[in-house]
Amino acid sequence: MSYQWGVSIIQDDEQVAFDALLMASELLDKCLGMVWFKIEDDKRKNLSKIRCNAGKNGGTKKADVYKIIQEELVRLIYKNSPEDGWKNKSAVIEDVIIPLWAFIEKNNFQGSHVSNEESLREIILKTWSLKIDDVKHAFNAKVSKKTKIIK
Repeated sequence: MSYQWGVSIIQDDEQVAFDALLMASELLDKCLGMVWFKIEDDKRKNLSKIRCNAGKNGGTKKADVYKIIQEELVRLIYKNSPEDGWKNKSAVIEDVIIPLWAFIEKNNFQGSHVSNEESLREIILKTWSLKIDDVKHAFNAKVSKKTKIIK
């Protein structure tokens, strides 16, 4: 509107027309600045979403790998169980760790998920056997509970 007003009044009053055209130029500059800011802000927000989703996807992928390893662990516990069960969780882990680690290496799961046999032992003993239901049930089913006889 300022531009059109300035163009229409330029014949009658040059100073007022220049002021109107200057105002039009300032408004155009502000509008361009807002458009450029919006473009850059959208890029930043999109990049932030991508980074956020990458983290979520990495966690989901790690959980999926853990789930596969946990299923194999449960299978090995039931398959390798002695008739009367194991005396404790450490004995279970000692009997299944080698075939489980071979499964992990065969499927290229070692690395950031499970780096070595020792870290795998620790994860099984301190986390999975206590917090993952399937693994917890397998341990409970195959570790013999000794009852003390009170005389």
